[in-house]
Amino acid sequence: MKICYAHDGLSLYDHRFIDFLLRSGDEVHLVTFSKEFPSSSISRRLVAQARSHKYNCFHTHHISIGDLSLGKIGRGIQLVCRAMALSILVRKIRPDLLIGCTATTYGFYAALSHFSPFVLMIWGSDVMTQPKESPIVKRVVRFSVQKSDIAVVDGEAARDALLSLQLSAKFIKFPWSVDLEKFNVRSRRADSMTLRNRLGWVHNPIVICTRLHEPIYGIESLIRAIPHVIEKNPDVRFLIVGSGSLTEDLKELVHQLTLHEYVKFTGEIEHDEIPSYYAACDVYVSPSFSDGTSGALLEAMASNLPVIVTNTPGNHEWVEDGVNGMFFRSGDSRALADVLLRVLSCRYLSRLLAENARETVEKKADIRKNLALFRSYLLALREAYGKRKHLSIKQKGRGPLPQHWDKRHQLGPS
Repeated sequence: MKICYAHDGLSLYDHRFIDFLLRSGDEVHLVTFSKEFPSSSISRRLVAQARSHKYNCFHTHHISIGDLSLGKIGRGIQLVCRAMALSILVRKIRPDLLIGCTATTYGFYAALSHFSPFVLMIWGSDVMTQPKESPIVKRVVRFSVQKSDIAVVDGEAARDALLSLQLSAKFIKFPWSVDLEKFNVRSRRADSMTLRNRLGWVHNPIVICTRLHEPIYGIESLIRAIPHVIEKNPDVRFLIVGSGSLTEDLKELVHQLTLHEYVKFTGEIEHDEIPSYYAACDVYVSPSFSDGTSGALLEAMASNLPVIVTNTPGNHEWVEDGVNGMFFRSGDSRALADVLLRVLSCRYLSRLLAENARETVEKKADIRKNLALFRSYLLALREAYGKRKHLSIKQKGRGPLPQHWDKRHQLGPS
């Protein structure tokens, strides 16, 4: 199967998905407009891995279009140029399937190409938060979804956001899931002790957060919860992994609250090292204001960590309060501190949450099983449209999946 995959190529999820397709024997053409693609560690690793496995069927198309982002006119010209470039390239590649990621960027460019069959990959914020910002963005999302043959969502929260826009489309649910072998605490015990020694926190309970340092992920509320936690349990330490536009502001907040002794910022960590970080810690926290299916949450659950997350619709698909995790209200630092202290003070509760978390992802989020099932849907879609290699005008209702949300076709939790 020849697949044209349009996205930045900078995400770990891009890497996982493309690598799986290559291992399945598919020919993959990655189309990216990202300036960071040539230097990104993930993109370099993807290309190197393809070469090491001698995947001659992997092709990258890095299209550089000048920075026209200043002002509405510049952004409009850039949009048109990218859409035209993708359309021309698709005509040249003549794939069996076109996959466009995010309804507001690559998915929109793909929709403008009028290629069929076209699979739109929804990534969460593109339908859950961005359409609320302006009516123009809402129209962009509507156009992308309506032009798609299948819209792929990572959970019911994203599905509900699309339905709120009164869109009738074919949906399948594909949570990105987790590598259960990689995120297995039993195989990481030696690494975890090495990390604890390096941190100087050998005997301290450690709380970890791995969300990006961006406003939507609410890390400030976690930092503001720390004084309330250490007031009652001064042994607790906090590991803030990653980076983002708010990193310096968060560090300044730690300075203002005089929390240097209790908090460490790791900076960017290679994803291959993340399992050891989870294994070295005792509790995972995600203070996000909005989420679809969070890959970081699933990784923490697979790592036998009790998880504490915000009470958002996306998290409700994976976490049952008091069973395999705990909830707190978004932005409520005091509530977060109270839940953290409760979990840290009760070994039985902590162990119960951790064991049930691992069991949940084993049942519902095995990435190997889910990717294989997802590929079977792609094959069915290709067969439904025949082996046409040219652009066509879409004919609604020809795909193999139902026009409505059908739980029989879910890949994640029911």
